[in-house]
Amino acid sequence: MLLTVAANGPAPAPVDGVTARHLLIGAAATGQTGYDAAFPDPDGRAAARYGLPDGGRIMVRPDGYVAAIAPLDDDAPLRAYQALLRCR
Repeated sequence: MLLTVAANGPAPAPVDGVTARHLLIGAAATGQTGYDAAFPDPDGRAAARYGLPDGGRIMVRPDGYVAAIAPLDDDAPLRAYQALLRCR
């Protein structure tokens, strides 16, 4: 699962090529093209809880552990983690 936390602005486009459910959390999160679901967070609690005051992306493994954290404008950590999974 890939959580996109859009804390202080409009939601970015989902990350292309990353095989995961794309969930959007944001102040005015509404259904946006490319996301599987959107959750409103008008008070910014999700961003604060994850330590992402400017937003970011969090890849969560199926067992609930965080696999990777990336800023909104750099998806390299997410792609690197997914590449590790392909090596197995």
